[in-house]
Amino acid sequence: MVARKTSDTVTCSFGVVSWEIAVKSRRVVIMWSLPYDYNLHSYWLAVGITKPNVINDDGLADQMYYYGSNAKLGFERQEYYYSVPTVQWEEPELGLIFFATMSTTQHSLVKVTFSAKIASDLAKPIRDHLDKNQKKKRLIHYKQ
Repeated sequence: MVARKTSDTVTCSFGVVSWEIAVKSRRVVIMWSLPYDYNLHSYWLAVGITKPNVINDDGLADQMYYYGSNAKLGFERQEYYYSVPTVQWEEPELGLIFFATMSTTQHSLVKVTFSAKIASDLAKPIRDHLDKNQKKKRLIHYKQ
């Protein structure tokens, strides 16, 4: 997904994108705000997850920008002005953890990573790939 602020204009880029976790009837939600003038205003980034059966609507954007977590949506929000923090949100009920960060340039990039908190909850192909890489690292370590 691409959203871009046009440089040298009095416009901004603000929005929300979400992905459905179909089996659980929940949504992963990302909110971003890139101001029209980053000398005067901060960038904002939030990541979270809805409670079961919450409808994806315009209210999620306002909730994540102006307010905090509520009964429909749990999330973490960070300001990007003096620093470039990593936003983190854990969802214990699903065993998931989310990390998000973004750059503070005219063409900002948002990077979101999520994973199972417990390795045994990962899909088997992912576990196998990780196990194979761990074995390679051990072999390299032993050879040195």
